This record gives sequence, structure tokens and C-alpha cells, in this order.
Amino acid sequence: MRKWMIFTAAALLIVVAGCGAKKVQQDAAVAVTAVPEPEITEDVQQKTDYSVFDGDYEDEYSQRAMMEAEAGESGLHIVVSWSDSAFAYYRWEMKAVLEGDRLVYSDCINEYFASDDSPEGPSHDILYTNGTGYFEVDSGKLKWTGAQDDSCRECVFSK
Repeated sequence: MRKWMIFTAAALLIVVAGCGAKKVQQDAAVAVTAVPEPEITEDVQQKTDYSVFDGDYEDEYSQRAMMEAEAGESGLHIVVSWSDSAFAYYRWEMKAVLEGDRLVYSDCINEYFASDDSPEGPSHDILYTNGTGYFEVDSGKLKWTGAQDDSCRECVFSK
């Protein structure tokens, strides 16, 4: 009888210990799954304030080129117009992003427009798309260098 009681007590002890271990494992699993994801409190990507470039610009040298710049969240929308004559003009349109001290672009579209009064008649020609280049930022002035155009290499725009 004594052996039977020792055996029963040992069996109960094993069952109780097993249940307790299972409960500890379940609690640990709940604790692991209950850990929340860390909250992102800061934007790790630095955003550029392109509004400092907003406005109308004029080429200091030729005084025939005008530039309009409009800030967006992810870059600067730029339109440059160059008067070719009283009847025609060139137009470049691009989106630039700031990289160091340069506003870099790779999506420039260059077009030529002639009015109805032009001796050759009205026309609209797309000269190229996906043009590349940059504007060097220096003391509030933007010096333009376009890979496809020699004419823009001497343009320095100021507000």
C-alpha cells in the first residue's frame, strides 16, 4: 500500500509538473506574440523643401530665356522658354531633384513652337524627349547645363 501511495503521489506530481510546464510554454508563446512592432516616430528619409526654388527666373546673359519653377513634394517642375523670334520659341520642360548642389533631371522634353504669323506657318515640333542635365545652385542663381543643348550652357537664371 505504501508503494501504491508513493507511486500515485509521484504520478500526480509528474502530471501537475507537466501541466505547469505546458502553461509556462503557452504563456511564453503569448508573450512572444504579444510584443508589438516598434513604432516609427521619425521619417527616416530626409525631405527637401523645394519651395525655396519656386518662382520666375530670367537668364542674366541673353535676357531671352525665362524659367518658371514650381515646387512639388518630390522635386521641382521646371519650364524654360527661349524666344527665337517674334513668331517662334523653344520650350523645355523637366522635373529636377536636388543632388548636392545640383538640380538634376533626366526627363526633359524640348519643343519648338511657331505661331500662325510665322513666315513658315504654324508648327509644333518635338525635338527630343528624356533629355538630361542639371542646374548648378550658386548664391540663389541657377546655371543650366543640358547634355543635349549647347545653347543652354551659358544660361544663368536669377529671380
